[in-house]
Amino acid sequence: MISNKLLTFELNNKDERLEIHLNQEGLNDLIAYLENLKSKYKDHLHLMTDTWGGNELTNEKQGKDNLLINHVKIYIW
Repeated sequence: MISNKLLTFELNNKDERLEIHLNQEGLNDLIAYLENLKSKYKDHLHLMTDTWGGNELTNEKQGKDNLLINHVKIYIW
């Protein structure tokens, strides 16, 4: 099955902001990752592109001048 998922984290240096680009499948996955973090009592999770050994994030940059972030680590305190 071919996935059309879109889920990228990108840094927009011009406007000093983090951009999250996603489609419905990417949104569903992101919610599932966060729900898993919440319910499993872990203190963090990693989201990575396939070039960094993961499969949670897609690696096609959406913002022309953005920097694609290949590894996102989310902590819960």
